Amino acid sequence: MRAVRTFLAAALAPAMAAVALVAPSVALGQALPVSGAPGRGIPSDTLRLRPGDVIRVQAWREPLYTGDFPVDEGGVATLPLVGRRLVTETRWGLLRDSLIAEFRGSLSTDGVNFVPLRRIYVLGAVLKPGIYMLEPSVGVEGAVALAGGANEDGTLEKLRIIRNSETLAKDLSITKSASRFTLVSGDQVFVDRRSWVDRNSALLLSSFISFTGVMAALLR
Repeated sequence: MRAVRTFLAAALAPAMAAVALVAPSVALGQALPVSGAPGRGIPSDTLRLRPGDVIRVQAWREPLYTGDFPVDEGGVATLPLVGRRLVTETRWGLLRDSLIAEFRGSLSTDGVNFVPLRRIYVLGAVLKPGIYMLEPSVGVEGAVALAGGANEDGTLEKLRIIRNSETLAKDLSITKSASRFTLVSGDQVFVDRRSWVDRNSALLLSSFISFTGVMAALLR
């Protein structure tokens, strides 16, 4: 009987070591919280709008002139009091100033503001995948936060950024390296899935406990 116990101890040692590595991930298997802070964005003065973006017009006490106005495929936005305007060939700072001047020429109020919104895709293992219109101050962290963070299968330590059908970056960490990247209109942020072992750690641990229970009963 002592020889049987010695054999089982030697056979189970690798499995016990594996469980020791897996067990912590059971508690960490839930989606990690993402800070709602905007993170690193792009300076609005250097931004150039692209087709699919939106210009948000905020006119104080003028609801007829307030709203979101998309940029079409030709780079043209149709704005109140301005009409059709090619908006993709001018840096945002200069474009904004010219739009404000035109609005002030028609309205008696100075309370006019224009906000550029970039079209960013947040996809993969997130709670709310989809298209998000982001202000210039919002970076990768903020984009993932708006999508609800990683779901139970996702990990915030393996992000990818796709730009113009090419992988710009991969295996980014939301807490370490993602803040280095500035998103532009049309970018796709993918949150990848955790490894199979991480996603099934609870099952592996449960199976190991059941196995050791059976073996302990046989040795009584």
